[in-house]
Amino acid sequence: MDAHINHLHEGVNSTVTHLRQVYWIPRIRQRVKVILRKCVNCRKVTGHAYQQPDPPPLPKERRRLCWSYVGDIIKDQKRRGFIERRTENGNQSNRIHYIPHHAVKKDSSTTPIRIVYDCSCHESPHKASLNDCLMSVPPMLNDLTGILARFRLHKHAVTTDIEKAFLNVELDKEDRDVTRFFWLSDPSDPDSPLITYRFRVVLFGTTCSPYILNATLMKHFKLNSCKNSRDTEKRPVC
Repeated sequence: MDAHINHLHEGVNSTVTHLRQVYWIPRIRQRVKVILRKCVNCRKVTGHAYQQPDPPPLPKERRRLCWSYVGDIIKDQKRRGFIERRTENGNQSNRIHYIPHHAVKKDSSTTPIRIVYDCSCHESPHKASLNDCLMSVPPMLNDLTGILARFRLHKHAVTTDIEKAFLNVELDKEDRDVTRFFWLSDPSDPDSPLITYRFRVVLFGTTCSPYILNATLMKHFKLNSCKNSRDTEKRPVC
């Protein structure tokens, strides 16, 4: 190694020539090659394309926990009569459509997971979605200017909300089969058989749902006429 360094890191032939002038070393060429490979200054740099290391596998428990949440939501919807299990029979004459759905995580302590039903999903670019087949009409909402004016009219303002308002409006039996969706029979097992459900009520996500909800409220105001309902009817639902 010293002979190689003293002669300005020359190659194998030059280093062997200088050594043979002083020493006779058996298999000198092979030994010089080994020494040159260990020399940092003479080492050949081989460039390789940068490759990102494979990411670590994601924990499976996180996905299973999400499935568990979704399973609890669907079980609760079935218990409350919002959805029903659909079994095939020979007398099927209604139109059938299956709605894709996925879970969405929210930063909320009460509902950390909610289900989004994609009624605008297309089976293919040339086929219509469920929302494309529904009539889109104005939702009968109040004018925003009027809402702000009434809010500032008095000293105190009161707001209210109907819990799961869309899910309190029943869907006609002939239209329920276009709101079908699949879910696992066992959420803890992704390979478990699929169960077909369908909505018994108006679901959030269709283009006509806001109009149906507000039209239903206005209809109840007219059917149950009293002083308060007439006063409320003058102020459309906001």
